[in-house]
Amino acid sequence: MGDAITRYAEGELGKLFSFTGTDVPAGTTPLTDETGEALTEAGTKYCQKRRLNPHRESIRVQHGQQTSYAVVAAVKASVLNQEVRLDIDAQKKAVSERLRLDWLAQDKAYQVALKERS
Repeated sequence: MGDAITRYAEGELGKLFSFTGTDVPAGTTPLTDETGEALTEAGTKYCQKRRLNPHRESIRVQHGQQTSYAVVAAVKASVLNQEVRLDIDAQKKAVSERLRLDWLAQDKAYQVALKERS
């Protein structure tokens, strides 16, 4: 297991996957050949598009950056922040509706008071 060759593949939106063996994950394009040493044509294009040195190590570093703890933590924090934002927006909407109804009641009471004075 320790001597398995790590290969890389590109999935949707440029996400990198690492795998071993000849079975490429479904829905991905292999970026390294079966030896794991050379880039495929897709791998060369991947590096050119991202202005990376066209070498296997460049892709390995990119994969490490995408799967690092800091990136994963940032993604989780972003998802939690979005969920909290939805809760905050719902609370603001409820408060706004209560204020609107209160203002309508006050306005109605004011109109009634004006009619009684006249």
